[in-house]
Amino acid sequence: MIVKAGSGKIRYFFKWFPVVTWGIFIFIACCKESSGLPKFSFLDFKHSDKFIHFVLFFILAALLYRGFYLSLNRKGKNVLIFLICLTYGGLIEVYQSMFTTTRHGELADIVADVAGSLFAILILNSIYFKIKNKKIR
Repeated sequence: MIVKAGSGKIRYFFKWFPVVTWGIFIFIACCKESSGLPKFSFLDFKHSDKFIHFVLFFILAALLYRGFYLSLNRKGKNVLIFLICLTYGGLIEVYQSMFTTTRHGELADIVADVAGSLFAILILNSIYFKIKNKKIR
């Protein structure tokens, strides 16, 4: 079977492939033994792990927003993105506490995950409304 360049299957793949790939990256990064993670001097500050969680889930929420763009209404999209990020972050923390020896599940990590995802939703919604309002004028 030949898939045409503009087909729905190709668009679907390019819409969701980044989300799935980033989700796998987050899981690997969050569940890898801490001694095996690279060290960066610019991330050597107190609570840098919370900052990393914030950034990881900011990007995940932005990719989800891109994936859901125009396929759901705004309110439904925002709630769904929030719930996906909250659930995924929570499941990763449960996994860390149960199945890793050098990682521990922390509520503060979930808070950072949620904060990153909410910040992405707020920024992307404000950009969306600015673009939408310019098109109306």
